[in-house]
This record gives sequence, structure tokens and C-alpha cells, in this order.
Amino acid sequence: MKRKEKPQHQSFKNLIDSLLKTIQELRARLTHKEKELEAQENTLERRVNVRTSAERVIHRQLHSEIEHREHLERMLEDTLEYATGIINTLRDPFVVLNEDLRVVSASPSFYQVFKVEKNETEGYHIYNLGDRQWDIPKLRELLEDILPRVTKFDNFEVEHNFPGIGRRTMLLNARKIFRRSDRIELILLAMVDITESKQAEEQLKRLATHDELTGCINFRSIMEILESEIARSKRYQKKFSIVMMDIDHFKSVNDAYGHLAGNDVLEAFARILRNSVRSVDIVGRYGGDEFLIIFPESDTKNTRGVLERVRKHFSRTKIVSRHIDEARELTLQFSAGIAVFSPEIGDIKELLSNADDALRRAKQKE
Repeated sequence: MKRKEKPQHQSFKNLIDSLLKTIQELRARLTHKEKELEAQENTLERRVNVRTSAERVIHRQLHSEIEHREHLERMLEDTLEYATGIINTLRDPFVVLNEDLRVVSASPSFYQVFKVEKNETEGYHIYNLGDRQWDIPKLRELLEDILPRVTKFDNFEVEHNFPGIGRRTMLLNARKIFRRSDRIELILLAMVDITESKQAEEQLKRLATHDELTGCINFRSIMEILESEIARSKRYQKKFSIVMMDIDHFKSVNDAYGHLAGNDVLEAFARILRNSVRSVDIVGRYGGDEFLIIFPESDTKNTRGVLERVRKHFSRTKIVSRHIDEARELTLQFSAGIAVFSPEIGDIKELLSNADDALRRAKQKE
């Protein structure tokens, strides 16, 4: 019995169905794979975007840091140029030292004032500069003892004889700083030459206390010293004496030769007095041709001995004046009155009155 065959179109249909099913399965699998790939691509893209964003942020930060650093470097260069310009225009000497007290740099005024060369200065110890002209005990004290304990000092006065420029008085000002860039400690040392102002100050003080013509203590100052000596004598119960003295017939010198010649005589007499008395005695101009001498802790006997020395000195001295004919020599004498301070004397007026009375009596004996 023959098998019944299926129609051909049915077999083709089944083949088509099978192919379609296979295609659908493949398409489904492909779609799924595409979705997986798309998902992976999206994830990768997000990762790339995130990484790119981070890189952009880092790039911006680095760029900003570079710009900031360049700005700081420009500011540092400007500041250094500004500071260098200030130092180079300073009239007063200025030097920078390291912690070993060696010179790092110095201002042009330092080289000009102290007559030293740059190649003999930078890198050298400050005490060894210019034939050791800065090896000063006071400077050693400041740099080695005082400055290590503090961060600065101001207006420390130093007087020293510098080779080439002579004896000068300097005010030293120092600052200790720490340079963070290389962790180095530096000392900024400025020097102000006050020699001329110091001399002017001393001259003003002298003019305020001394008689310009004779160089002796002036009236106001000798009165102040006498008051102090009276107070000291009362406190310690010790006597002292004073001498009132003048040049005999001094008026005739002025009348005969003029006041300029008289001034020369007063100047010479004052010089003799200062050279004849003790170092502790005080010579003052009382007024006109009158002089007052204070003899601390001295009685009448000791004072007479000093006066005798003055008399001998005065008699041996030739009074020379450009206002007197060279052929003429002046022979002059003086009179003196001694008064001793004791507890019985009330005050300065009584003491001066006693000396003035003694002077008057001495002139009456001429």
C-alpha cells in the first residue's frame, strides 16, 4: 500500500515557517544583543564623558594654578625689584647678613661710606670686613648676645674709629627675618651716621652750660652746681670752700686797649685758672671779670695752696693779644676772697656774700 505524500506546497510552507521562526529568533537575539551593545555603549560614553569632565576640571585647576603661580612670581619679581630699588637709593649704609653673620648683600651706600669693595664684602664675615673695622665689642654684643634673644633692636649707639673715615658715631638698627622659600634666617642691619648731629647736640649743650668767651661754666650753671654742692655738704656733713676772684685794674685794660683786648685777657686768665686747679674743682664765670671757683671737700688752707699755684702761673704767663702792640707786655694780678661753707651758714646767698666780702677786703690791701 503506497504512502500518501503531502502536497509539495505544504512542505515549502513548513520550510518557510521554519525559516521565519529562525529569522525571528535571530532577530530577537540580535535585538537583544543590540540593546546590550547600546547599553554598553551608553555606559562607556557616560564613563568617557565623566572622565572627560574630570579631566577638564583638572585641566582648568592646573591652568588656574599655573596662572596664579606666574602672577605670584611676577609679584615677587616686582617686590624684589622694588625692595632692591629702595635699598640702592638709601643714603644710610645697609647690609644683609645670614645666620653665620656673613654678608649676603649690601647697599651701594655701604660701599661708598666705608670704602670697601663688593668682591671683598659679600660672603665675608662682618667682623673681617675692611681690615676688621667692624670687629667692634658693642656690635659683637648686639649680634651674638642680644639679637638671638629678640627679633630686633633700634637706635643702639656705637662710637668707633673707622679706617679711612675717622671716628664716627653710628646708630644701629637690626631686624631678624625668616625667608620661608629656602628656610634661611637673615639679619637686616642698617647704620645711621649721627656724628655731625651728635657733635651739634654736644655743642648746644656746651653753649647752654658754658661761657662762650672763656670756656668756663656760665653763671646759671655754676649756681646750679653750687646749690647741689651745698645740699651734698649738708647731707654728709662735709665742708667745702668757694673763691670769688677778679683781675686787678681790669677796667684800665679796656680803657687803654679796648674791649677786644680785654676779652683776650679774660680768655687767658680763664685758661690759667682751669690749668691750675684740681680736676674736681669747678671754674665758672660769675660776671664781667669776676670768676667763681668751687673747691669740693676743701678747707681754707688747701684752697690757699691752689690759689698760690694760680698766682705763680699767672705771673709767669705773658698776656698776648692781637689787639695790643707786640712791644707791650701786660703785667696783671688778681684778687681773691675765700668763703667756707659750714652748717652755720644759712643758704647760697650768705655763702656768696661772705666770699664777696672777702674779695673786697683783699682788694683793699692792694
